[in-house]
Amino acid sequence: MKTTGQSKKKVRKKATRVARRPEGDDVVKASVAGGYNDSKLTAEIEKKFGIPIPFLSEEQWEKVSALSGLPVQARFEINIALKRYWYAHLTQTTSPKTAPEIESVCALLEKSGLRLSALASNQDLFKGQILHFDKSAIEQREILEQTCEQIFRAIGVLENCQRRLKRGRGNPSYGPLYELVHHLDFVFYKCLGQKLANSKKPSPAVSTAVNHQKFISSVLEVANLKVAGSTIDKILKSYVNDRDRSGHEYGPAPI
Repeated sequence: MKTTGQSKKKVRKKATRVARRPEGDDVVKASVAGGYNDSKLTAEIEKKFGIPIPFLSEEQWEKVSALSGLPVQARFEINIALKRYWYAHLTQTTSPKTAPEIESVCALLEKSGLRLSALASNQDLFKGQILHFDKSAIEQREILEQTCEQIFRAIGVLENCQRRLKRGRGNPSYGPLYELVHHLDFVFYKCLGQKLANSKKPSPAVSTAVNHQKFISSVLEVANLKVAGSTIDKILKSYVNDRDRSGHEYGPAPI
């Protein structure tokens, strides 16, 4: 059999997930477990994203519970996390001018901080008579040095803000998704005594071979049906790295 040397690539169609509309009793139960009945928020989410209810239905909770091993009381916390996600997703808007302004201010602050630092080291700065009610030369120099430190701390804060404003093409807002993972990590730790990990190894709390990314994916199916697995993995890794680097602890885990 002759070949032309060119292989035909198979084109895989992207699977589209359709939000199932809960009915009757299921809606009531889901609303109660959601801790609220915000019909306006629900209507806005359905209109914009096509999702009937912004919290876990009975069927969805059963899936999440089976994947994670979380007890029933975790459902309320997860629904709170989903409500916060959707509220931020709908209300948070950012001017396109903000990111360039942050970059510009950071550059100005860095230039000013470096110049001030050099000036504070200038031996001529405090020559001459110092009045009796003035701070000493050492105290004044310390004030300038502390100001330099504050300037570079401010740059760090603004750079963090700039990172939060970045958005990948076709991906949901980084901020709400990152915060949702943070909330889920808190729920996971408080209920099971474990922190979410970016490893694809199964969770020790679950009898079946399930990883933390799948647990988050199962929650995000109701939060945003268009979040790709690669996006979840990226945000999870970023969050876990930030958390572990900060050394933040949630307090005593359940016994």
